[in-house]
Amino acid sequence: MSACRRIVIDLPNDLAGELENLAQAEQTSHEELLCKAVQSYIEDCKHRNIVEQMKKGYREMGSINITIAEEGLYGGISKK
Repeated sequence: MSACRRIVIDLPNDLAGELENLAQAEQTSHEELLCKAVQSYIEDCKHRNIVEQMKKGYREMGSINITIAEEGLYGGISKK
């Protein structure tokens, strides 16, 4: 296992209770559940960031792609 760093957090009582119940049901520790949850959240954030970057790129390239397509259709002749 890689090196660990201790982080202390405060959870509302109801959330801490749900964490306890889930840990017992999954037969694992609170730490393991929280590590998996944080890892999943980080991966989701990275994925959403990549999707947003791709959307932005497609929007920015749209006009360029139209120009290239029109040049291919009209052979560089401006349409009227």
